[in-house]
Amino acid sequence: MKITFLLTWADVLGGTERAVFTQAAQLAAAHDVEIISVFKTGERPFFTIEPRVTLRYLVDRSGSGPESPVSPTGLSPAECAALAALPTEFTAPAWERAIFTRLSDLELGLLLPAIDCDLLVTTTPALTSAAVRLTRPEVLTVHHEHRMAGIPPLPSAPQLDALVTVNERSRAQYEQALGDAAPLLATIPNSLPVAHRPRSTLTGKTVVIAGRLAAEKRVDHAIRAFAKASSEHPDWVLSIFGDGPERSALHALAGELGVSDRVRFHGSSPHMSQEWAKADIALLTSRAESFGLVILEALAAGVPVVSYDCPNGPSEIIRHGVDGWLVPTGDVDAIGAVLAGLMGDRAALRALGTHTVAGAERFCAERVTERWENLFAELEARRGDFARRRHRAERMVCRSALDS
Repeated sequence: MKITFLLTWADVLGGTERAVFTQAAQLAAAHDVEIISVFKTGERPFFTIEPRVTLRYLVDRSGSGPESPVSPTGLSPAECAALAALPTEFTAPAWERAIFTRLSDLELGLLLPAIDCDLLVTTTPALTSAAVRLTRPEVLTVHHEHRMAGIPPLPSAPQLDALVTVNERSRAQYEQALGDAAPLLATIPNSLPVAHRPRSTLTGKTVVIAGRLAAEKRVDHAIRAFAKASSEHPDWVLSIFGDGPERSALHALAGELGVSDRVRFHGSSPHMSQEWAKADIALLTSRAESFGLVILEALAAGVPVVSYDCPNGPSEIIRHGVDGWLVPTGDVDAIGAVLAGLMGDRAALRALGTHTVAGAERFCAERVTERWENLFAELEARRGDFARRRHRAERMVCRSALDS
């Protein structure tokens, strides 16, 4: 089977991008796999691409000049700039309308009607809107939802062959929202890339949080909680991995709280498996997480995870009191108390650590790939069936009726 993943951009450090590169590498052992990135934003992808996976781009945004098609074009630079200044015509939520343009519409409009694949996997609402509108009927279309909590606008869902979420709670939300207009719904979690992962000895005094330094990650909560906990344990440090718009404010906050000597900013690292092996506690304070690959990375390194019980992913990965601790979301005092308790009780910390690797193995590559293969087989069996097209048309009518 030829499988194509459609990404907004392949060059950035992000959870969706990491998941797609991992899925593509795992599937390439048995399939012809390609990743198409709408935008090229750098010289090379942040994540290493499996040699058997093809990567190509549609629109170049990597230079200082106006964006332009990667393929040869008859458009002048002025015409490219004019199209890039116009918003997309595909159905998209506000956050995507700030990304996609009439120029990217043009390139998707050239790509999708002629795309040479059996199955197309989209990763955002805008890309799904383009895919269901433009791809040939014989191409199986799957949307893999990587977004955060709740269900983002997905009016194109009834036209899909399948909608896959990374957590069960999101699948149930889509089932309720779409009703009879829902395509095949499935939950397939993300998995860790197959790699050697060193283990932490849990003999140090380091708390690690990793992620984009943006408001939704609430790293300020992590600093405040750590400040409370480390007042009793001043020899512990908080190591922060990631970059983003909140970095300066977070530096200032650490100073205000008097812990700037114990809070260390390391920027983004392509070698997080080694960094997790130096950690003793992993921390997650996000407002929402669709899944939480950093949780798996920490568990695989033998590091217990303390996390807000935010929607939707952490509670489906962390086994409370077994390999980590779930705290009511937004409760800085509570998360600080849990941190302080583990900092002061090495036996309790190690007890959690004995179960972490087994927790991560529930999401190993072999198990997750098997679920994808089962889904593909089910969809492939329906490809030539007239009932497939009829059911899709009926779902669209149901959706229209529900919206009227």
